[in-house]
Amino acid sequence: MRRKFCLVCSRPLVLFQLLSAEIWIHAPGQVEDGDHMPVPVDNIDVSARQRCDFCNADPAVGLLPVAGEIRIPPFLVSANQPWAVCATCRDLISADRWDDLIHHAAETVAAGIASGATKRSLLDELGRMIRQVRAQVTGPVRPLDELT
Repeated sequence: MRRKFCLVCSRPLVLFQLLSAEIWIHAPGQVEDGDHMPVPVDNIDVSARQRCDFCNADPAVGLLPVAGEIRIPPFLVSANQPWAVCATCRDLISADRWDDLIHHAAETVAAGIASGATKRSLLDELGRMIRQVRAQVTGPVRPLDELT
């Protein structure tokens, strides 16, 4: 599984692919986007500053193996990359409560959004993305401490 980290902040980066261009960025909605450009590198301790890829909670406690491509048109969000999970998201995934995971992620990510229409749109987009992830999971969540 191909993973890159930011040399500046040690956070994992997300691969966005648009047409044939590969662009490594901080996860959408992360504060790191505003204070520096990502500097992709291959090797940083795998537990370095992981944040949940579903709800943005910090810290992540495990990685969920995902095969194939996860797309949010027009972008490729991840290709054969594990998804970091916090304890809450890990528990929901382990209990096969994917609809609850969608609602948890949407509520957490949308906490600062005032508009009901915007929240509904976010719930729809997260639902599509998480359903893609669910269909492409290749195994259980692996604790980060087992991977270091």
